[in-house]
Amino acid sequence: YTTDAFMCTQNAGRGTGNHGICPAGWSVPTHAAWATMLNSVETENKNIGTTTGYQGASVGRMLKTSDVCAASTPQCASDENAKNNFNAIALEARNPYGFNILSSGFRSGSVGLYTSRGYYSYQWSGSALNSQYGWGWVFRSNMNTVASSGHWRTMAFSVRCQRN
Repeated sequence: YTTDAFMCTQNAGRGTGNHGICPAGWSVPTHAAWATMLNSVETENKNIGTTTGYQGASVGRMLKTSDVCAASTPQCASDENAKNNFNAIALEARNPYGFNILSSGFRSGSVGLYTSRGYYSYQWSGSALNSQYGWGWVFRSNMNTVASSGHWRTMAFSVRCQRN
């Protein structure tokens, strides 16, 4: 899918993006919907989404997967499996909501390089900043915060669907 397939650019005024990328009754959450959800999980600094950059105090820890993939186990021996969980430097992941943010990394749209697995999770929102940038959220393995910022829409990030 392209970002046009799930950002509001194809459905101007609807505000929920294209449902074609999600099952019926689901949509890609807007930037505001992400901020509302993140603030409901955050325990201390409930100002997420009001600025760009790293925000909150514990929300990242609360949503990251709590699964640990030990390199010594056969199913984790491959790069593909081992790097899908936040690596050993990750701060304690609590994940009481079962949200399971994985450290999926991203693919650069300009050169097609896939990078940062095991360290970062980049998540698109359904909101476009403009024709070149979209709103995204970044979770880092060694931080308990979450970052909000604009990213080139040619980048390949993860997309989550929410029930309408």
